[in-house]
Amino acid sequence: MKVHRIIFILFFTSSFSFLAIGQDLAKKEIEKQAEKNWNNLNYKLAAEQYEKLLSLDPQDVNYAYRFAVSNFIAGFKVDKSLKYLEPLMGKEKVPTDIPFWIGKMYMANYQFNDAIDMFNTFIAGSGISQDPISEAQKNINMCLSAIQLLNKPINIAFENLGPNINSTANDFLPLVPENEDFLIFTSDKRFDEASQTFDENIYISYPEKNGWTLSKPLSYLNTFDPEKAVGLSSDGKTLYVCGHFANSYSDINIATQKNKQFKLDQL
Repeated sequence: MKVHRIIFILFFTSSFSFLAIGQDLAKKEIEKQAEKNWNNLNYKLAAEQYEKLLSLDPQDVNYAYRFAVSNFIAGFKVDKSLKYLEPLMGKEKVPTDIPFWIGKMYMANYQFNDAIDMFNTFIAGSGISQDPISEAQKNINMCLSAIQLLNKPINIAFENLGPNINSTANDFLPLVPENEDFLIFTSDKRFDEASQTFDENIYISYPEKNGWTLSKPLSYLNTFDPEKAVGLSSDGKTLYVCGHFANSYSDINIATQKNKQFKLDQL
């Protein structure tokens, strides 16, 4: 009987050890993928993976920080990001830009005065270079402007353009010429299997009787790298594109419309 008990204890202990080793290996693999997606700015997948890591280790400060920031940038629930980021304020050995991100999240929640306080806290922090400070000051000015606008409300209506334009991904930077002949926007709805990232590309849609046509990618501009449409001339003939194109020495490139196609000017 005693021998059987010893065998059972050894079997149970071995099983538990193998389970622990398996969980540790799984955690390391998730961490590896999360790190890769974080470095590649692929915040949707990074948020998902850091949330899994938090379920395995809720006290890990780095997991909490990266989940909160990834979740926010990916356009998911702001309050969920704040739940993990706010408790990190004042702790030792945490990223110095936590007040900045909390400020951005407060802005998204229309808490503009609280956001200003956070940006000022960030600016007052030690060891911060000029570029982030300038970005924080710009956000403070945006908050002040928003407060003024809220104090003088006007009647305005927003209309959803429907599933031909909007997707479950991030659709942003809409551009329309003066004659309203078309709509150009940027979206990260295309998932690149090779790089395992959501790729930002440029799309176009045209008005029709009951709304807008199904948006189509601008094939002459889109690559396997991210592209954004950042400006459009009033006549709709010139499109300004941010991307990393071959032989290009600038992040902003010019594309000209001809026969309803936008093509990059000679680089």
